Amino acid sequence: MNKYELVVVLSVEDKELKKKVDALVKEAGFSVSEEEDMGVKALAYPIEKQESAKYFKLILEGEGSGVKKLEFNLNLEDGVLRYLTIALTPKLEKVRAEMAVVRAEIQAKAKKNEKLDRNSDSKDKSEKS
Repeated sequence: MNKYELVVVLSVEDKELKKKVDALVKEAGFSVSEEEDMGVKALAYPIEKQESAKYFKLILEGEGSGVKKLEFNLNLEDGVLRYLTIALTPKLEKVRAEMAVVRAEIQAKAKKNEKLDRNSDSKDKSEKS
């Protein structure tokens, strides 16, 4: 069984579109092992007269023959503005895991610095009073 990462950019106008994409994924013979709602983001340029779109990242497990069927069906769906499917090799998964650790460390440091900044700001205000 192979692993794939699918990132889809969906129209914000159709609220049921995510359910349609999930159905297409299952129809192509994939199971979803991870899912991340990346939120609504502004597009770099308008796509089909839309300035923003909803992004989703799915980690799929299944046979490689289903990728072509899935991408064909995504092309037919009106609200799917863009998509990208990549095969997750063991080397790529290792790099992704390392990046997740680094990202967590950076976020922890940022929170710590933010907390320190808030504490120093409150001390500065109390000293001025």
